[in-house]
Amino acid sequence: MNSFLDRISLQRRILRAVSKRGLPGEKLHSLSREAINRWLVSNQLSNEDEFVRLVVAAADDLMFLTTRSQDQTSNEFQNRLHTLDTLIPAIESLGAIR
Repeated sequence: MNSFLDRISLQRRILRAVSKRGLPGEKLHSLSREAINRWLVSNQLSNEDEFVRLVVAAADDLMFLTTRSQDQTSNEFQNRLHTLDTLIPAIESLGAIR
């Protein structure tokens, strides 16, 4: 990952996977903490739900990558990027389950 566009692409993949879940309430429109909290309430979801935990973890990692984009060679940056490589397919897989 080396650019703003790469991070946007990752965010879009996550949001598409969440949309595929077909929840009856409000859609998740961004990965900010406020948007996630609103989505949780609207869809009566629990923070303990596996899908929710994955989405929150991915959002946290993306926020870290955004705020530390100038430090791409650090171990923590690389670890979080690797974590996202694992989280996003898991979110996509669970997102397809209705």
